[in-house]
Amino acid sequence: MKTKLILICIYLTSNVVFGQWVDLGVPGSRVHMIENNIGYRVKHTSGPSPGSGTTYEIISTQNDWHSGTILSTGGYGYGCCHIGDMSFINSSTGLRDHNDQGVHSFQRTTDNGVTWYSFAYGTIASTIDLLMVNDSVGYVSGTYYTPYRSLLYKLTPSGSTQLFEWDSLLFNWSDLEFIDQDTGYIIMHDTAQVNYLLKTIDSGINWNTVFTGSVNELTSVCFPSGSIGYLSSTNGKVYKTNDGGVNWSDISPSTQEDINSIDFINDTVGYVVCNAGELYRTIDGGSTWDEEASGSSANLFRLKMVDINTAYCSDANGTLLKNNNVLSVGPNWNDQSLLVIYPNPFIGPVTIYYEVETEGNVELTIHDGQGRLVRTLINGMKPSGIHSIEWDGTGMTRTSVPQGAYYLTLTTSSGVGVKKLIKTN
Repeated sequence: MKTKLILICIYLTSNVVFGQWVDLGVPGSRVHMIENNIGYRVKHTSGPSPGSGTTYEIISTQNDWHSGTILSTGGYGYGCCHIGDMSFINSSTGLRDHNDQGVHSFQRTTDNGVTWYSFAYGTIASTIDLLMVNDSVGYVSGTYYTPYRSLLYKLTPSGSTQLFEWDSLLFNWSDLEFIDQDTGYIIMHDTAQVNYLLKTIDSGINWNTVFTGSVNELTSVCFPSGSIGYLSSTNGKVYKTNDGGVNWSDISPSTQEDINSIDFINDTVGYVVCNAGELYRTIDGGSTWDEEASGSSANLFRLKMVDINTAYCSDANGTLLKNNNVLSVGPNWNDQSLLVIYPNPFIGPVTIYYEVETEGNVELTIHDGQGRLVRTLINGMKPSGIHSIEWDGTGMTRTSVPQGAYYLTLTTSSGVGVKKLIKTN
């Protein structure tokens, strides 16, 4: 019996580009995206009279928000039951700030927001930022008045610990970034509006200044790993550190607009969002930046990358924007460049076919959905032509990777191509 082998080639075209941003709507709501198409939003509805109070809704989504359900409501007196902020570490586990007439409590959910359990209390007049680090530790920054001062709490199921209460340094509006429950960063400013990035390595007990800026306001900080971090500011500035904040270099994109938020999914792939609807992407750690069209002319905020190909942000009108393209190709990628995976989805080994147009260095890597490097398959010189390589489905420790989505990235002198793989049982 003869067996016929049929090879199906899929060619990537240059008009398929990373950065097709779309308007998902949801105006006027605070939105928190966790994974591609999975997130939460919180809404507040004031009653017609003091007696009816305020009702809040926490709504989950699967892609389009129309499938969302009201997960929690409340309201029994004027001004009660305000949800200030939320933070989720995955689709089921999250933390929220609940303000009942000035008394703040922090509650945790482990069942997708259906039920909430007491976490801790804190004496805060206004919550600035809330961050859940793992399923048992969170941090919250806030302010208190008369006199005006800043506070930082560490939250655990057993209670809250006030880490500091300062009147010399005040919080900006995007402040908390923790790599783990011990190592974290906060942005603050003094009364002369000098900005500081502070670092702790002991769960917030002690803080040291690792960056000072007296000209531009620091707006957002992101550390995708323990040593590599990014910091944004007004007037279009981005700074990078490779040593945990000891030294910083200017890697700014070509914009004069204020950068309001920055996020990286791994050490090299990230976005910044700016005023006037501008946003930029880098795939080489900030050495180069590509501007993408957001479709909005409003100021952009609250950037979140959920995987290596997907990002969300909100504009000043509350509209949620998404990079809606799951297949990304660099702007210089040739019309006939080849990147094929077979089989896909896969259980065991897969064969990868790729094309090198011009002899030069080729890098072929695999990342997971959180942007973490799983395996480097190729990093070296290759001649022009079509090549193939087999991936056995294991990571750097040569153990099989779990089921889920993975991303194959091919970098050549012609550009960058990314293809999605699905691992099944």
